[in-house]
Amino acid sequence: MSKRTILRLPIRAVSQNTFWGHTRGGMKYITQKGRIWRDTIQILVRKALKKGEAQWHDKDPLQVEYIFYLKTKRKIDTFNMEKPLTDSLQGLLFVDDEQIKKGIVSRVYETKEDRIYISITTSP
Repeated sequence: MSKRTILRLPIRAVSQNTFWGHTRGGMKYITQKGRIWRDTIQILVRKALKKGEAQWHDKDPLQVEYIFYLKTKRKIDTFNMEKPLTDSLQGLLFVDDEQIKKGIVSRVYETKEDRIYISITTSP
């Protein structure tokens, strides 16, 4: 029997360029803005888990769909927003992003509010 989690998070997605920074030596780190964004995502997901609106997917192969709703008309690289979100959900909704066997990522421009739609389903 497959498990499914559907979440609608009232937050704007961030790009990898906002989420990650690099030292002069080339070491990668999460920026202050990235940490604040990740913490906000994790708070929203923990609340959903507590209410039973989301569930843990333990080592099952997964299909993940993200839809980024954006108030802006400005064209944005959708796949640049996928990785920070996946990294923020790892350990909360699934063990590791290696579980993701199929990913669907899309965006919708000029919406009334920024938000993120997440659908996670166990793959057969």
